[in-house]
Amino acid sequence: MLIRPAAAPCLLRIAFALTLLVLGALPAFATVEQQIIVRFDPDFDASTPDDTGSSDSIRVPTSGDIDRAIFASINDPGRGFSASGSVGVFGNLGVQGMQIRSGALLSQVVIESDEFLNLSSSP
Repeated sequence: MLIRPAAAPCLLRIAFALTLLVLGALPAFATVEQQIIVRFDPDFDASTPDDTGSSDSIRVPTSGDIDRAIFASINDPGRGFSASGSVGVFGNLGVQGMQIRSGALLSQVVIESDEFLNLSSSP
């Protein structure tokens, strides 16, 4: 079947319109996640099981509210380290860490959203 060159732009418009129609009919799922991670590795070797760590996270749909703060903490005065971190319900955060011996200390906060806001008001 041959398509006349004059009909090609019309077919492209129809294909584009159908694509938008299908994408507009699909349900949208978006989430917000908050995560706190604290970890101490005394010998910089991830393969040994001597790491000490703690973590906490919460994940909700963007239409929902984050209903609790998250907190993680590790503390071992004998090994010479402590670390903690927290994230509140509105995204306010704090981290702290202290070590007096060699090793790697990590306090990490991740706050992410995969929400997409369509400002054009069309699907």
